Amino acid sequence: MGLVETTPLPLPVYTSTVAILEASRDWMLETWSEVGSLDLVMLRLARDLSRTTLKPVRVSLALLPPYASLDGLHVVWSSATPERIIMLTRPHGFLEQPEHLYSPLHEVHTTNQALRIRLATDPPRFQFLAELAARGATDYIALPLATRHSARPVLTVATNQPGGWSEADIADLKRIAPALSLIVEVSEVRRLLELASTDALTGLANRRSFDLAFRQAWATCSRADLPLSLLYFDVDHFKAYNDTYGHIAGDRCLAQIAATAMGVVKRGSDVVARIGGEEFALLLPTCNEEGARQIGERVRAKIEALAIAHVTSKVSDRVTVSVGGVMATANLRTDRLLLPALADEALYGAKTGGRNRVLITAMNQP
Repeated sequence: MGLVETTPLPLPVYTSTVAILEASRDWMLETWSEVGSLDLVMLRLARDLSRTTLKPVRVSLALLPPYASLDGLHVVWSSATPERIIMLTRPHGFLEQPEHLYSPLHEVHTTNQALRIRLATDPPRFQFLAELAARGATDYIALPLATRHSARPVLTVATNQPGGWSEADIADLKRIAPALSLIVEVSEVRRLLELASTDALTGLANRRSFDLAFRQAWATCSRADLPLSLLYFDVDHFKAYNDTYGHIAGDRCLAQIAATAMGVVKRGSDVVARIGGEEFALLLPTCNEEGARQIGERVRAKIEALAIAHVTSKVSDRVTVSVGGVMATANLRTDRLLLPALADEALYGAKTGGRNRVLITAMNQP
């Protein structure tokens, strides 16, 4: 993640800080389901804060999950680039790294208490805040947001307002905390659901989400007796590849293969999934036998063209895949569960036929 260019959002005309922040809060609650992204929410919040006496120079939202399986997220806005949001992925445990042990985020994350430092009058206790003060910041606050989930969000705001904030300013800033907490909760639930349906290594659909997509595609195609093709492909002699080059290289190889396969399918209804260690699947609704054969061949040829060295393969001096699949006309008279078995048979046929080849069959149907 990095810079995210955002489309300017229309802002209502209000005069008082309270009115502006209440309007910002209401917009969050009413529009979140349509906007659906933290970068746009943070952009709107930062721009709203800029129209108040709070005068921010930096606004950030840090999400710090406690689980090793989840990365953190840091969303940052700066007055130097007011129409941009920086989205940073933070690895689990990054706050325990030496450069972050003595940071405002680490303190707030540890104590779960708000932290305010008047940079205009108090010596900054952290290097990060010293750098902010050197750029003219006069006040800083970090607010832990209450959520029922694991995100542990922290909102931070820095200002260059002369003399810093008043207590009334701080109270005004806290007005938007409940709405932002709710949005973070919804965002984290969405992220967890996405992670539950995505293969962590390749970013493809995982077996669970593929099975769901297959059921849905079969039901959709069955309404009009439309064709549906299911293809399996896996890496030829992949165990030998791992034994020769190591598991890190093996993971890199699988990621390249996944990206290549994704580049072949063009329709939004097509699904590419990783369903096993080195086994992948392609779900192609409304695709006939010849179309499936062409797509399978493109996947095979493009992966071979990657020219990933594989000196212990018995097929080639580079990484190759075998592809097997089946096409059926989806209807209520046919058991959809026959397709995976037939696709698996076709894949076996492609392997026993020499590997690095494509074998597509059509289901015999009444």
